[in-house]
Amino acid sequence: KTNLVKEFNLDNNKTTILWMPSRLDWEYPNYRNIEDWLSSFSFLQNNFQLIIRPHPHIVANNPELITRLIENKFNVDSLKSRNLYNLYSLSDLVIADYGGSIFSGIYMHKPVILLNSANHYLVSQSNELDISLRYKFQEYHLKDSKKFELMLKSLDKNQINNLNQVAKKIRLEIFTDDDTQEFHKFISK
Repeated sequence: KTNLVKEFNLDNNKTTILWMPSRLDWEYPNYRNIEDWLSSFSFLQNNFQLIIRPHPHIVANNPELITRLIENKFNVDSLKSRNLYNLYSLSDLVIADYGGSIFSGIYMHKPVILLNSANHYLVSQSNELDISLRYKFQEYHLKDSKKFELMLKSLDKNQINNLNQVAKKIRLEIFTDDDTQEFHKFISK
């Protein structure tokens, strides 16, 4: 954690938000969710610390996007070998869209907010776990981007605690203690 604070020049007194956008193969370009939601994060730099961790394929295939994010003063984590545990541990709030980062945030006892893609309807009927459980999370569609920005502008420790209570309930549904112990036994063999 100390190394990350130094690497990203973070202030321990500020709230740290981890944005974990996925590679969205149904969108063009597959990093469209970053492009679409980027302006909603632009004001955060004054009040919060934001670390964006794009999918490694996006980093490798779109260096111009990463350069633009850095030029706009975003803390971009593009280190492919990074232990994500450290990023989640450092964060106060995780913002994700699809995939495993949702469950990683919950597993790491972090509140999670979801951002839907422009063409969310293409996957909304999927029976994938991250799609079928979306209704349990606070999620935003692009048409709600102003609501999302207002929520971020008013975000404080109490709201984060409230979001964390929701995350705890979801965590207990997905990762019960018995399942965790069974999983630990399985991987210990």
